[in-house]
Amino acid sequence: NCCSVRTMHGGSLMLPQVKAAMDAAARQFVNLDELMEAAGRRIAELTQAEWGIVTCGSAAAVALGTAACVAGNDPVRMLRLPFTDGMVNRVIIPAKQRFAYDQAVRMIGCHIVEIDTREELDRALEEPVALVVLLGKQEHLSGVRLEEIASVVRPRGIPIMVDAASEHIERPSPWLTRGADLVIYSGGKFLRGPQTSGLLLGDKRLCQAAWRNGSPHQALGRPMKVSKEDVVGVI
Repeated sequence: NCCSVRTMHGGSLMLPQVKAAMDAAARQFVNLDELMEAAGRRIAELTQAEWGIVTCGSAAAVALGTAACVAGNDPVRMLRLPFTDGMVNRVIIPAKQRFAYDQAVRMIGCHIVEIDTREELDRALEEPVALVVLLGKQEHLSGVRLEEIASVVRPRGIPIMVDAASEHIERPSPWLTRGADLVIYSGGKFLRGPQTSGLLLGDKRLCQAAWRNGSPHQALGRPMKVSKEDVVGVI
């Protein structure tokens, strides 16, 4: 299509083995929690990440990862989203890494705090912060790199999530190796899986909380339904 794997042009073309796997999955009933538990283990084996879940696209992974960092696996907090009064709801994003899909962060009820330098990062941390979000392909534009951010926020227990949806997936993910807690890849771009799929990889506790904040569970992510066919197709 002369434009690479852009969503507006239908993403990539599914591999024949993906279509065969999805066709086989469509012929079976399954408990989705059991399926995702098994998928998480298999994704961990394949990617060398601690855990992983399949989402209905990368933007859904951004939203569910954010929800996991804000509400965790607390049913009361989960059902309150996107009303986050009384919760830690500030999210740090470097100013030159703002992107259209950070709306998926804001829809959880979060307020974005922009930084560009180490001094601005230190000032932003003077108040509670839920997480730091980075856009992988634009990291080089910012004045502070992932390793430096991680050295400051990790001792405070603040997770880092990297959107690498448009990148080739590597094993292990360089973003996780460099200090991120979560990283997002598209399932329907360079992986050539289902177009409506994404991957959230990284910290097992956060990945499992992200799953609980999504379909089939009654939470803000209930509209973000991932099918058994998509899960098996991505695997």
